[in-house]
Amino acid sequence: MTKEPFITIGIPVYNGGQCIKFTLESIFVALKNINDSESVEILVFDNKSTDDTKDIVMEFIDNGFNLRYSCNEKNVGYDGNIDNIVRSANGRYIWFLGCGEVVKSDSLARILEKIDINIEYTNIILDFDIFSELKGEIIDSRVLAFEEDVLIEGKNNFQFGKYAPAVSSNIINRRKWLDVIERPLIVVGWCHIERILNMISLDNNSKTLLLTYPYFTLYREIGGWWESPKSYQLLLLHIKVINSMISMGYRKEIVKKLKNKMSRFALVLAITQSKEYGLKADVEIFKELYTVLKYDYFLWVIIYPLLLFPNKFLFLPKIAIETLKFFKKVAGNVKNNIF
Repeated sequence: MTKEPFITIGIPVYNGGQCIKFTLESIFVALKNINDSESVEILVFDNKSTDDTKDIVMEFIDNGFNLRYSCNEKNVGYDGNIDNIVRSANGRYIWFLGCGEVVKSDSLARILEKIDINIEYTNIILDFDIFSELKGEIIDSRVLAFEEDVLIEGKNNFQFGKYAPAVSSNIINRRKWLDVIERPLIVVGWCHIERILNMISLDNNSKTLLLTYPYFTLYREIGGWWESPKSYQLLLLHIKVINSMISMGYRKEIVKKLKNKMSRFALVLAITQSKEYGLKADVEIFKELYTVLKYDYFLWVIIYPLLLFPNKFLFLPKIAIETLKFFKKVAGNVKNNIF
């Protein structure tokens, strides 16, 4: 590569032999739709896979595709692998792309068009859609569903979400990430959120760009983590990260609103889904939830009763949440049209 790339697509992978081919193929299709392919760097960072991941990536390299492959000497976990991508990348910005995701053919062209080179963004959030292997179709055509692209300015401005739980939805400023990379993490497995929140906390004029309409497809395969009776635990870790924002210097009222906005409906869905895949209410689960949410009335009024709710009626909370989400979206559209 003869010049410094503008964006690095960093792909963290562990035993991704069954899916990395599709991800790489989609990237190279997208590269054909931009004028300057050297503005994009492709970096695969292997977390010591034991399958044929390396062989598949090397086949792309042998066939003349311009990408870099690096493998950790030992498995350093998700968080360590993400940090290693940032340390090794050359781009001004880094798009974390999960192994198995498929980027839209015009995604890179749209990203490069919409990023203002004269603005230093802290991070960029991409909309996406979700494909279900079980149903064989797109089950959510616009996950983030912004009405239009939005630039959010200010450390404590959380009118819209300033990060995405799905790692592939995040593009980050490499220099700003390196500024916080040595900070200890609160939980395991959510470093892309913790690091972004730390980055934003350092700059009262932080800028986050939200880009609407899907840039990639998230592939929800059969047997994924969401089909585990313990899948709700990932959301509890997310809530712990939000709780830690006060120590990062965010205002308490912002943290409270964000926790309500980002976690309440999501936790109901997570508990419902976990129960569908075999979660049984016991003392340890009640203690686990209490540790994270003990001062939140939502735990006592909604979550604990839901744990004891008969499985045959679990469709009821799902219907209730989808109805609330629908009316919330309608209300938002009405507000936009009036004002």
